[in-house]
Amino acid sequence: MTAKTRLLTSSKLYRHPNTVVALGDSRVAQIHADGAYRNKSANNHFGVGNALAGQRAILVQNLGWSGDRTDQALVRLQAAIDSGAYVLYIHLGVNDIAQAYPTATTSGITAWNNIKTMIDAGIANGMLPLVVLDPGANNFSAAQITQLIILNENIREYAEKVRMVLFDLAAAIYNPAATSTTAISILGAIDGVHEANLGGYLGGKAFAQVLTAIMPPRAHGVRGAFEVPSNSLINLLTNPMFTGGTTGTVGAGLTGQVGTSWIGSRAGGATATASVADASDGSGLKEQILACTFTALNDEVNVHQDVALANWSPGDILQASAEVVVDNASSNLAGVYLYLQANGTGNGFGAVTAMDGYCQGTGWGAGPTEGRKYLFETEKLIVPNYTTKSWVTAHVKAIGAGVGSATMRVRRFQVRKRLY
Repeated sequence: MTAKTRLLTSSKLYRHPNTVVALGDSRVAQIHADGAYRNKSANNHFGVGNALAGQRAILVQNLGWSGDRTDQALVRLQAAIDSGAYVLYIHLGVNDIAQAYPTATTSGITAWNNIKTMIDAGIANGMLPLVVLDPGANNFSAAQITQLIILNENIREYAEKVRMVLFDLAAAIYNPAATSTTAISILGAIDGVHEANLGGYLGGKAFAQVLTAIMPPRAHGVRGAFEVPSNSLINLLTNPMFTGGTTGTVGAGLTGQVGTSWIGSRAGGATATASVADASDGSGLKEQILACTFTALNDEVNVHQDVALANWSPGDILQASAEVVVDNASSNLAGVYLYLQANGTGNGFGAVTAMDGYCQGTGWGAGPTEGRKYLFETEKLIVPNYTTKSWVTAHVKAIGAGVGSATMRVRRFQVRKRLY
């Protein structure tokens, strides 16, 4: 065996500490809002928690499948091991209990035995299992709640014996004011099972603490005003730090000042006062401020910039990132999110989009009212093989869940042309 061969063999065994593979049911599939796995959703604690934790986790593969029980997810366990990820994230159990598999009185222990198989296999292959305590469903009967308790207690006690991490999602999203002894009450859920905007944030806030504890920080976004296309086609946006003046475009419904090279705009009847100022956190950064007023469901205010046509090509691998702050005391804000889109024609291709924190007001409801800071980062977006290019555009958007208001602050906005 040559030295080169030995190096390649040993490198295959290395699992990067920030990498994650997610194995589970529809609640794992819900990390993404689309089947192409390009659009990260706000109605799931994983993506929200990662944004709150500074994008520490690199999700290598989403192996969530709607409706799956633990025995069905076991079929994908080998794929999870083969993904090369270090953290094996497992969120399963609710469907075993809901489907009374294999019987109504053995579903909890059966789910546990299958999850234990996943945990043990992950550990044996050099992975760190991160297991979610299942919150169950609002429509669970008392008998089903008994099975849920059996499942979660087994997970809890096993976590005290082996090298694994436990995430107590239930503690984050259960209604602490609920008084029923025979019913579960999950806050901010779409259907009593899946997280909506509020549930995603409540769970995400707790999940961020877990990620911060088990993963080192990663470099994120632009760091200086010099990182512009005229110096290098790594960052493709001009004035990414909002330090280059205030001669940007103030669109209809907006007043005030927008950073040079940027455009402030709206959809629906929203209005906003725009300004550029020193960052409110004392970091010394500059920020684009948008004080938004919403008049109806899904009203939108955004700041955006188009990438110069000459600076991107089919086959490029693009990834957007931005630091976004929401001030305390927002009202009827569905959420804020990062949006990257490429568009063109030819060879059967059209628009492709990657988003982080994607949210809507319809059916998902309002998010929290407290202040928070996100570090958004989209999935990698591969520009299709267009014969005619139309645009690449990047937006940070604030979306209303009805009549209300919110102040959004945007910093360090980048579209990165990756090497790979």
